[in-house]
Amino acid sequence: MDNFNYGAYKHADEAAQRGLGYRLGEINTSAGRGAQGVSDVAASATWALDVMFNAACPQPPDRPGVNAACKIGASGVNFHNAEVNAFYRPEEGNAYYNTVRYDPSPLMGAPSAAPEYYALLLFAEFAQGTDGLRPVAVSTEDGSLVKGWQVQGEAAERRLFLINKSDHSVDMTVSAPAASYQLNRMSPHDPTGAGRTLDAPEMRIDGRAVSADGAWPGFDATEGAISRGRFEVSLGSGEAVVITLHGKGR
Repeated sequence: MDNFNYGAYKHADEAAQRGLGYRLGEINTSAGRGAQGVSDVAASATWALDVMFNAACPQPPDRPGVNAACKIGASGVNFHNAEVNAFYRPEEGNAYYNTVRYDPSPLMGAPSAAPEYYALLLFAEFAQGTDGLRPVAVSTEDGSLVKGWQVQGEAAERRLFLINKSDHSVDMTVSAPAASYQLNRMSPHDPTGAGRTLDAPEMRIDGRAVSADGAWPGFDATEGAISRGRFEVSLGSGEAVVITLHGKGR
């Protein structure tokens, strides 16, 4: 991620100096159609969500703090899809890193959502088109790798994104001068019941999946009240949450 942040900031800054926009034309979890067990599992969604925020607001490791206000960044990201081996041979199947998996059979049925797709869905609903993007400093007692980002939502809403990149669960206390919150959760899903997390074959948001015909049934946030300016959040391995904070007048 340090490499990514350095490159993204460098190119976005050079573009801005010339009055140009900057967009990441092609990216994914790994080169060469991805890696089985990495690009096609839940970890890819955790990675993709983290990448989109870092693309929008890269923090170059050689210049700490230079982009704290997120003035430099990409306007968008293209996630690469491909055939599994050779271009123009869709009958061979999907590349491991595909966000949307097509049906390679002669039936050409409906496409299906890979784990990474859920990261795009979450970002599009709660971050796309918002203002006030900022990185949020996150501290954990055991040094777990949790990333935080904040955006300004509708009216007086603020949205906090927490991304647990660790291979274990993390319990956190969130300080928030608000009266209530709504929480949406992106979680690894293992239909076998084996309890896999980062290497789980599927992803869910609010316990929901994209249906067989490609339709999204909608988000289903949980709600809670905030007492004395703080509340507790538990993040499973590979999980990410969006916390929408509402003021006391709501």
